[in-house]
Amino acid sequence: MRIEDCQFTHARSYAFYIKSRPGRGSFIEDISGRDLDVATAPGGFLHINLGIQDPEPVPGDEGIPLAKNISFSGVKVNCGTLVEGYLVSPVKPIDGLSLVDISGQCRKAISLANVTNVELRNITVTNYQGAFLTLANVQGTGLEEPK
Repeated sequence: MRIEDCQFTHARSYAFYIKSRPGRGSFIEDISGRDLDVATAPGGFLHINLGIQDPEPVPGDEGIPLAKNISFSGVKVNCGTLVEGYLVSPVKPIDGLSLVDISGQCRKAISLANVTNVELRNITVTNYQGAFLTLANVQGTGLEEPK
């Protein structure tokens, strides 16, 4: 899925909410956004939730959602949380998350868990409280606190 040159003026919660459940066995891949203006997103810009158990799960690793190749660039935000993606199985981490040229303001910055091949570059947001990055089992580039 590709989203380009869009304005988000009245999101009720998140501009982007990617979700599935362990036990569903879904594939979420190749999502990209470019040149986006998120004027209002009280919940946040990007929320990834792959961690609520399905009531009738597919057993074993086949039931764990797989997510890969998620990228956003050229984004202006005014949101709650910039990126929240910590409800992800360590058995199938997200493979490929790129956030490049992101600017604006948010109340909280970035929380990630179980993500590989991360690229964070040229992210300049203000007004957030707490740590810029909260990470657990995350690998990639740009994972240092801004100076």
